[in-house]
Amino acid sequence: MNISDLKPHAVRPDFAFIAGWCVVMLSLTFSIGRPWDTFIHMWRVEFVASVFLAVFLIFLARRGKTDLLKDLSSSELSLIVLPVLAFIAWSAISLTWSHSWKSAVHHSLVWAEYLIFFLLARSVLTSRRNIGSSIAMLVSCLAFASIPALFGYVSYQIFGGGLSTGIIFQKYGEQVTAILPLVLIFVLRSDGRNFKFGIVGISALWLLVLCTLGRINTVLFVGAFLVTAILTFVFYSSPAVRRRAAVVVLVLMTIPTVLFVAGRLYSPDTIAITDRLAGNEATEGSNSFRKLMTSLSVEMITANPLIGVGADNFGFQLNEYRAAYGRRNPDDRDLANAESEIPERAHNELLQIISELGIVGGLIIAWLIFGVGTMAFRAVRFKLFSPYRLAAFFGIGIFLVSSLVSSYSFRLIQNGFVFFFLLAIASRYFLKDRNTRKVERKLVEPRNVIVCGIAACLLLTLYSGIRVGSVVVTRLGDATPDIDQAAYHYLLASKLDDENPEAPNSLGSRLFFDKRFSEAVPHLERAIEIGRATSTDLSYLASAYTLAGDNIGAEKTMSRALALYPRSVFVLVRYASLARANGNAEKADQLMERALAIDARAANTWFELIANGPQRASEAAFKEKQNFIEVMDLRPTQAVYAVLDEREINFLGERRTVGF
Repeated sequence: MNISDLKPHAVRPDFAFIAGWCVVMLSLTFSIGRPWDTFIHMWRVEFVASVFLAVFLIFLARRGKTDLLKDLSSSELSLIVLPVLAFIAWSAISLTWSHSWKSAVHHSLVWAEYLIFFLLARSVLTSRRNIGSSIAMLVSCLAFASIPALFGYVSYQIFGGGLSTGIIFQKYGEQVTAILPLVLIFVLRSDGRNFKFGIVGISALWLLVLCTLGRINTVLFVGAFLVTAILTFVFYSSPAVRRRAAVVVLVLMTIPTVLFVAGRLYSPDTIAITDRLAGNEATEGSNSFRKLMTSLSVEMITANPLIGVGADNFGFQLNEYRAAYGRRNPDDRDLANAESEIPERAHNELLQIISELGIVGGLIIAWLIFGVGTMAFRAVRFKLFSPYRLAAFFGIGIFLVSSLVSSYSFRLIQNGFVFFFLLAIASRYFLKDRNTRKVERKLVEPRNVIVCGIAACLLLTLYSGIRVGSVVVTRLGDATPDIDQAAYHYLLASKLDDENPEAPNSLGSRLFFDKRFSEAVPHLERAIEIGRATSTDLSYLASAYTLAGDNIGAEKTMSRALALYPRSVFVLVRYASLARANGNAEKADQLMERALAIDARAANTWFELIANGPQRASEAAFKEKQNFIEVMDLRPTQAVYAVLDEREINFLGERRTVGF
């Protein structure tokens, strides 16, 4: 039998929906396209989600099921659908004043997909069995993600090195904590084999949270577990439930104990879970970074209080407002953060929304949150105490709390799907019409909803495809030995996506190392304008200016770097050396004084490295440990190589003679 012989109703909609959603959940683990990371937006999961939703909408249209609004109550329409529609519209309107109009359109399309997903989940997942299958799918996908997270954590404990599990897997934290209440309810109400599978699933979720060392996710996991356990005892006080709860508690207590003891046995110096929760140097750095992002968000809001800087434009506009904030607050210690990274998000969803869409956007989101609050009010007023629905509502609250300290939240489409899945479960119950009389209404032609949904999904698919296409072409250029042939790829990549900083940066870097310094300058400048403006990137641009014979341009470049990073010892010393070379000794002395006041040993070492080379800097560190540090202990590390690259061009072979 051919596929074409199958009738449209041969596949159950609920099964197809859950299966497609599973592919979206697993999309970040796909090996295909692994090095093709796009700037600001995460194309892989958005591309897969868009294809899934478009295909499923077409599937529903073929089945004749096109009215996705018919089962919604008037409260759901006014408190969920309308605010999300308003948010989509306001995001789209913001393209008229956004620095990046493409990002504003992207934001609108992502939220359009959230609305589509909510309507589909509300329409398709109509039974507890479907909800249970969805929960089982989510747990299985997250359990799959926990395996490499555990291997990464154990490898770190045994062999040391860098702990990257937090960077890679922390994005799953919000999903885990949001679905935990529902998972726990299902597990404690199960028996036999289902209970055993449930224990394995909860253990995997707990491991995933622990191995990423996410403090807020750990706290939320424990809090969600305790509250849900109490909720379960209130509704299900049977001895069997209590025994199952005791088993779950014992397992969850055993896992961190084993990780802690094993970690201490293998390597007492490595970071343990308790160290992270209690607070250490990494924790202080994380707190300082969050404070900086908060300050910069407030800077954006103050400058654009009503309409913001444009939807999804936070990362593109960050450097401009960082420089403005740095000029007024040069002594803010938090400005020492994010010198070698490119911050893309505010780590606080509410602040980022207000930064990007102003008070208007904030009020629209408040409208949606009011709808969530209305569910709580109705639960109390009408005594709607279904444990499953309360668990879903509790998960919504956990997600919103996590969003206040998260880098991802609604910026990762997987997270948004989990939120709107829980919202679909809770709203069906808590926002149902109290009046039993059926009111006929037809707000919009049902088929138009499907058509608009498919169009939004296809547009986001196209957007993601173009963005990753630009990165792929850039990588082709990187793999092309002949620089002139490679330039064709880089220029094509820039035409495909003029907001891809990797293309001009790669071309500029290739020209730089080919000693075509004047040609490299405009391309390196372009990458910095787009947003790739770490202190190292600015240093390479300054080197290109210097080697091209434009010392004034080099000094101006480091002046720009200082505006962004006024607490960077590297930038201060690098700027001082250029000022002195240009005959401005007074300026150079002032900059060096500032660098010495921040970190005298690092400043001395940077000065020796820049002025006299790595061998002299290493000798000084060996002879005068009280005044110098090891060259490779300087931060940012990438900046060390930027200095060495310039010196190797000026003093051929210098790096090779000292083992660099």
